Amino acid sequence: MSGPSPASVACCPRTFTVVAADLTDTNAIKASVASAITAQSYTGSALDGGFLDSGKYIKLTEAGNASRGLPRLLTATLSAQAGAYVSGSKITIVGTDENGREQTEQLTITTTDGPLTLTTTKAFIGITSIAVEAQASALGAFIFGIVDVVFNRDAPARYVRGGAAGTIKIGYGDGSFDLVPTLEGEHHPVMFTRIYASGTTFPITIGR
Repeated sequence: MSGPSPASVACCPRTFTVVAADLTDTNAIKASVASAITAQSYTGSALDGGFLDSGKYIKLTEAGNASRGLPRLLTATLSAQAGAYVSGSKITIVGTDENGREQTEQLTITTTDGPLTLTTTKAFIGITSIAVEAQASALGAFIFGIVDVVFNRDAPARYVRGGAAGTIKIGYGDGSFDLVPTLEGEHHPVMFTRIYASGTTFPITIGR
């Protein structure tokens, strides 16, 4: 593997167990909402996805866990509808990073017809608002979700453990990645900054 391995792993790091189905969820932040010919902003109860707690922090799992979870990339998915969208218009997401600092990212719509999925480059732990500029009609639809787990380069995870036999896709701060073969319960002491949903199909435990 190309990523660095720590010389040692400190005793008893905080651990997070995530099932594969919760590594990606296309409507985790906001359920489907129609496009509009006027600018729209969604805050508070309008952020009605199942992965947000009462404080609008992303939970570890959708069901039965109200605690803050792990930093995630966010997705905006546009349905297929001819002429519904304005190419070049913006979606602005405001929230917090895993250290509690406010951050903003803009996504640019690049289609008039959909379908399209846009993904942030920044990882969020909390969501304050999502603003969508005016679109061409009310016949399209947006959903907002999560994908992958992404840590700061200066605070990587320290190990991953497979919940079944298979492959875990992990990434590093330099943008490279590895496909890590694992047995059920096997412990992999390696520093990494990303777990990819696309290459992980079973529960994993992350140690930080």
